[in-house]
Amino acid sequence: MHLSTFSNLLESILEDGDIKYVWLQFMTYTGDNLVRMIPILKFIEMVKRNQPLPVPKVLFNIIPNNHLSEGGTLTGSVYLKPDPLSFHRRPGSNQTRAVVLPWWLDKDGLPVEQCVRSRLQRLTNEILKESGCTMLVGFEVELILMKCVTDNDKIYYEPMNTDHSWSTMTPSDETLLDFLEEVVASLQDIGIGVEQFHAELAPGQWEFVLPPETPLKAVDNLVAARQTIKGIARQHGLHATFHPRPIPETAGNGGHVHLSLNADEKVEGNIKKIESFFAGILDHFISISAFTLPHDVSYERVTDGIAAGGTHISWGWDNRETILRRITGNRFEVKMVDGLGNPYLSLCALLAAGLHGLITDVPLTAGPCESAPCSLSVAEKAALGIQSMMPKSIDESLDSLAKNTVLPQYMGSAIVSTYIDVKRGELGELRKMTPDEF
Repeated sequence: MHLSTFSNLLESILEDGDIKYVWLQFMTYTGDNLVRMIPILKFIEMVKRNQPLPVPKVLFNIIPNNHLSEGGTLTGSVYLKPDPLSFHRRPGSNQTRAVVLPWWLDKDGLPVEQCVRSRLQRLTNEILKESGCTMLVGFEVELILMKCVTDNDKIYYEPMNTDHSWSTMTPSDETLLDFLEEVVASLQDIGIGVEQFHAELAPGQWEFVLPPETPLKAVDNLVAARQTIKGIARQHGLHATFHPRPIPETAGNGGHVHLSLNADEKVEGNIKKIESFFAGILDHFISISAFTLPHDVSYERVTDGIAAGGTHISWGWDNRETILRRITGNRFEVKMVDGLGNPYLSLCALLAAGLHGLITDVPLTAGPCESAPCSLSVAEKAALGIQSMMPKSIDESLDSLAKNTVLPQYMGSAIVSTYIDVKRGELGELRKMTPDEF
């Protein structure tokens, strides 16, 4: 349902008649999806009156156990205004429920400083203005399907179809075809055309490749796709996890992001601008990791030899052991991203660093690596300009982000400072928990 204005949104709802409830869904800085469920008649009234929904401002600072991070306040409100472009039916609801994502506004109807969707749109526009290039973003969704097992009153999860490997179709894989094809059909029904799907390396691991879209639309699609996959898995008695490394001896789940800058004229004439964009990302990747690798377990994938991006901040043509895998002249894949964080924040950080690279004409160094950077000698690394290593922990990434003066300039200081407070508060709560509680 592609609805560019509230008028055709209302027209479609009224003509349809099946939708009974609208979920106004918003994502916290920790990556949790919160919802306010609104009966359809009330939602129609809200839209007709151009009336946003007030929610407590505390939503910015919620951490586990309903505690507040530093900087949180129990006073004030944020106003959620539905974005008609995000409106879609919720799969598995017999067509009776719809989901719409909001803009976060202040009492005067302007985006609040912490509204990440607004910032992402603004960054996209600034990149177009600075480079003359439109941006497309595509996500890969990796997950491991697990089944619940009870043994001596203990409940645990183990992966499904342990006999498969990359791109195989084993007899046990075929038993999952109904689930896999239902996911693809459900995504198609809400306007997300999966480009391909296949078995991945780990036991029970699958990948769905989402189509390229404008940055905001791409993240909206990613959020909808993950929720759709998890919901359909539950209906099949399965658990779909995006955990970075649930099986230690495997490569784990990534959340790889494909970024391309696309000019009207030939790519060759814009190659320097395009390379400056990606150079900016490499220059600030230690700080960016605070968003793309947001938990302690995320850093279990920061290792060499598992095609996850490796330990050196570098790039290479079709090289999966580098942070940036260059696919074409204007398209790169960002490897060091996982599925635990807030993807709006992750993409904001990537675009902010890239925009700074464009504006300052940063040259692209730290590559090209023709082999795994860890296999190069000190002299070979120096010749390529490889100088930085990936952080080893979320604490190291957050410390780098706290010292970074560039990302707050482009992302907004309120977004960065709020995220640091929330993330440190969240980590403090999670580290108190036992493995069973987590």
